[in-house]
Amino acid sequence: METDLANYCKELGSSLTVKSLRELVFEHAERNGVSHRFSKLKKIAGKDWVFSFCKRCSLSVRVPEKTNLARAAGFNRVQVNRFFDNLKNLIEKKHILPHRIYNNMDETSILTVPNKTPKVIAPTGKKTVGKIVAAERGQLITAVCATSATGKYVPPSLIFPHKKTKGRTD
Repeated sequence: METDLANYCKELGSSLTVKSLRELVFEHAERNGVSHRFSKLKKIAGKDWVFSFCKRCSLSVRVPEKTNLARAAGFNRVQVNRFFDNLKNLIEKKHILPHRIYNNMDETSILTVPNKTPKVIAPTGKKTVGKIVAAERGQLITAVCATSATGKYVPPSLIFPHKKTKGRTD
């Protein structure tokens, strides 16, 4: 039963939260007459059981990255191939040298409004775990860093949100 449950968790990817797993396990135990020490009052399996289960079945409890639905929909094989075809054509057309290509750029966003996503169950060793969320709210401050394959780098930058100001009257 536990192997089947672990496979089910892996199939679902990152859409199964810790709470929903606890509820699912309790309901399964009750329906199948499996002896357990879960809370019958709360009708939920314990957190300790979930963490032990994850350890036994090579799963981990992770906080997923928030992924906007539009961003998830736009990241597919066709779009990625189109990007690299355009990049190749541009490099050949403009004769861009390798030391001028900054292909290792990273950005991180700092949200001015804290908001937390529930932890989800994911296979151990999976590098990124995402969960679709509503569009971001609050103001976003972005930190950007970039390096080239030759070791050159652009100093880190902070990008603040645009602020409209009324015209000056001197």
